[in-house]
Amino acid sequence: MVRGSPARDPYDVEDPKQNAASLRYRDDTVADNVIWWQEHTGTKVLLSAHDAHVGYETFDPSAYPKMQGAFLRERLGAGYVSVGVTYGRGSFNTVGADGEIHRFTLGPAGPDTSESTLDQVRYRDYVVDLREVGSPARERLDRTRPTRFVGTDCPGPDLRIALGRSHDILIHLHRVEAARLRDR
Repeated sequence: MVRGSPARDPYDVEDPKQNAASLRYRDDTVADNVIWWQEHTGTKVLLSAHDAHVGYETFDPSAYPKMQGAFLRERLGAGYVSVGVTYGRGSFNTVGADGEIHRFTLGPAGPDTSESTLDQVRYRDYVVDLREVGSPARERLDRTRPTRFVGTDCPGPDLRIALGRSHDILIHLHRVEAARLRDR
């Protein structure tokens, strides 16, 4: 567990051969810090991070061997609950390849994506406890499918993940709207 001063990544992040080990170390160390905080405050902790980090399954085992959520579930058991968020269409702000914040807009998700299926549910926006979903939805949610990913290389490729195996709870929003940025 990380104590005192921040740990230094023992891997050379510039070396592609060490990248996967560095990313695993990063998520393991962040999980240690979350547990340290919980132990020292004695309260519940709300961890906010990208869905890929808080989930249980990796979207690319060769490049990203183990996610922060998997480390937390391993150490906390059912005391850790992963909440994922998906959306059907809309706009958002993220850092582009140039390092600047840009507004991006995406139309409806493609066929056979997680979002296109979730958008077909009769409710516009909803929360579902994936631990309680039965058949036939369970089989569909446990299948690896293209799922939107918003990161710093936006618009990026869809990730191939199984939402039902990656999260305990899912929030699905039919449409999202980017925040209006203040002048700097």
